Amino acid sequence: MALLKNKVSAVITTNYDNFIEKYILDEHYTVFTRQHEMFSKDSYNVSELYKIHGSINDASTIIITKDDYAQFNKSRKLFIAKMLTLFTESPIIFLGYSFTDENIRQIVVDFLNCLTPEQLNTISDNFIFITYKKGEKNLEEIKRTIITEKGENIPITEIATDNFLKVYQTINQLVPGMTPKNIRDTQRLVKRIVNNTIISGDPSNVIFGIDEIPDDISDKNIAIAIGNKEDIINQYGYSVVKDEEILEDIIFNNKKFDAKNMCKERFKSLYLNRLMPVYKYIKKSKIDISEVPKLEAYVNHHNEVDKIITPAYKKKNLRSAPTFNNIPEVKKYMQETNDINKVFKGVLNSIDILSLYQLREICKLYFHNYIDKLSKNSNFKRVVMYIDYMENFN
Repeated sequence: MALLKNKVSAVITTNYDNFIEKYILDEHYTVFTRQHEMFSKDSYNVSELYKIHGSINDASTIIITKDDYAQFNKSRKLFIAKMLTLFTESPIIFLGYSFTDENIRQIVVDFLNCLTPEQLNTISDNFIFITYKKGEKNLEEIKRTIITEKGENIPITEIATDNFLKVYQTINQLVPGMTPKNIRDTQRLVKRIVNNTIISGDPSNVIFGIDEIPDDISDKNIAIAIGNKEDIINQYGYSVVKDEEILEDIIFNNKKFDAKNMCKERFKSLYLNRLMPVYKYIKKSKIDISEVPKLEAYVNHHNEVDKIITPAYKKKNLRSAPTFNNIPEVKKYMQETNDINKVFKGVLNSIDILSLYQLREICKLYFHNYIDKLSKNSNFKRVVMYIDYMENFN
């Protein structure tokens, strides 16, 4: 279920507890517990959780008494307006609510009364109720009809099932072009760009990948270039390529960097004590590395396995490290220790046992979830350098 956070743009719930934000979503989702917050300057309509009946984190927001519900009904136009905003972007799925619940039914009718005739014509494809049906292991599709206050019959889709895992698996098959967090962060970034440009009139150039937008950009004046990231890097210079992107490219072969520019621009100031895979780019560029003196010196300093993983380094850092014969042993050790540093100490210590394929698969297994730690981990970087050396040296 935790994977759904990358598929679902926003969640509306009447639950008070913290289950959704703790076990399904994460800290990247903004939580709103009061109706007026839904249209605040901090709301972007994506990567957000709306707890319309309040939260246990703030008892004053909880709607539980008759008077609470009466007050909620008076102000629910804000909630309906938020549903309309979300509906223009995505289908709405009701999960865990009875179609016969009068409170929910009234909200739905109020919502439908706000739609245009064109929207009502397509509502059944975009307005879906998931209901419980004991013993039903498949997803049974049922066409229902709601009668609005205007007397219109509006068809909606109901999915009846006793197999909610299949519901989650089906939703998880969605392949959005960008994750909700990416969309929200991009909106936030563009808003900041506009604000800073108006205030300062003099933005500076900073390039962010869509997955790399930092949480705090308040101290930067930013200009934005929209387009293919590789094209932008080609235009503005390869010196902006981050270490973790290079490590990722060696592991996944997914960045499409221009090899010659990597050698001449990114590696032109490479220091000897850096841990950086370079041989993929040297091999593909076919340049004479004597044209890049610091890169040539770096190669001479790392042109043997014993120079990448020196005996002195092994003795000092790997003396008590475990050894692994296969990937399952690595996974088991990670489950037992939950220590990514110890895992890659063991992987590096097993470099002569594990195949290149196994080494790459282990790197893939943990890269995205632990990139912040791994990009600073000398054992991990030496593993990647070893893979690069064995595949591309000479």
